[in-house]
Amino acid sequence: MSAALRGGGFEARLAGCLLRAWGSPGSAGAACLDVEPAMLAMALVNRYLDLKRASRL
Repeated sequence: MSAALRGGGFEARLAGCLLRAWGSPGSAGAACLDVEPAMLAMALVNRYLDLKRASRL
């Protein structure tokens, strides 16, 4: 467990709950985008097209 989660503050408890609830998003079939907000629309469309091309939809 990281030092941030051992702190016991609200943020640490929230982060711990989220980690337990989500685990690894990729293992649940979720696709994650790590882009700037201004680039989100274009990245989302590109990712959708990639998934469609790979027959993952």
